[in-house]
Amino acid sequence: MNTKSRSAPNPEWFRPVLDAVDSAFLVEAEERIVYANPAYAALLEYDSPQQLMGRHISSIIADEDRSRLTSYSRARAELGRAPSSFPFVAQCKDGRRRELYATVSTARMGNSFYIVSIVSPVATSTADADPLPLSPRERIVFDLLTRGKRPKEIGFLLQISVKTVGTLRGRMMKKLGLSDAWDLFRFAAERAVHEPRRLEVVEEIGSIADTPYPSFDTLTEIAAKVMSAPVAYLSIVGPDRDYFPGLFGFPPELSESRQMLGETFCHHALIAGGPLVVPDAHAHPLYAPLESVEKFGVSAYVGVPLVIRGAKVGNLCVADLQSRDWSSHDVALLEELARFACMQIAVTQQH
Repeated sequence: MNTKSRSAPNPEWFRPVLDAVDSAFLVEAEERIVYANPAYAALLEYDSPQQLMGRHISSIIADEDRSRLTSYSRARAELGRAPSSFPFVAQCKDGRRRELYATVSTARMGNSFYIVSIVSPVATSTADADPLPLSPRERIVFDLLTRGKRPKEIGFLLQISVKTVGTLRGRMMKKLGLSDAWDLFRFAAERAVHEPRRLEVVEEIGSIADTPYPSFDTLTEIAAKVMSAPVAYLSIVGPDRDYFPGLFGFPPELSESRQMLGETFCHHALIAGGPLVVPDAHAHPLYAPLESVEKFGVSAYVGVPLVIRGAKVGNLCVADLQSRDWSSHDVALLEELARFACMQIAVTQQH
């Protein structure tokens, strides 16, 4: 590895990559953590990624595995080959040890290489195994594509040509048995719904998912009124249905049941690289077939993920029965309300 340049890379360069994958961290040549995404910090039970910044990886990875991780990473960077994935033992914040898998990739900026480690818990059974039969770079391309990044952006972020991005995308689609971009988004959304760590957090928040709360109803009413929209709701996405502990402006049948089966906007919001903004669902081949569009007439939608302990458990959403261009001010307002909703969920859970 080249160690001449020791400055941290530009955050705008690496964050879109690391925040796109489920759990990952970036290490510079001297084995210090440059960045860890929220999901990785949550895996080790840290309150925030900032608590890991600048630390030597020996503080979070057992000594017997650290040299193997760095040697594989150097082999990947210098020779272009190394084991695609391997188990290692990480140390949680409280000192407990946790078995994880690392899939090593590398990134280059200027004359320096950086180790990109995509991390997942060791599967306890075949059913828990990662269903994506992808190489490390194909996996990153998958995550970036499904979060709305375009081939040019992906090429820049990964420091590869657009042609290489196209090759990786073609291999990825073939391995997953997908025929077009809409299949890819549906596959990714369904996978996000059933992501084990996300479902763990959903289970932890328990009765909040399927119990009406007046405070959440009030919050959604505020969201609808400040954005001049007829419908707003707070969703918790479970493994087989969406629950609505807070809602405003719903049709009677949904107001009574407070849940919905099948594919929804909220599933796609889980994989968005930020708020999911849909000006006209009827004109969009991915969203037009949704029940909320076909049956209930939703045309415009904006949803902001609710992030609890690093996992997206649901969304705060506003919808309109007419197409409309949501302004950046609209989205910013909903993001503020979503942050408040997350705090309210935490308080409600404590009680």
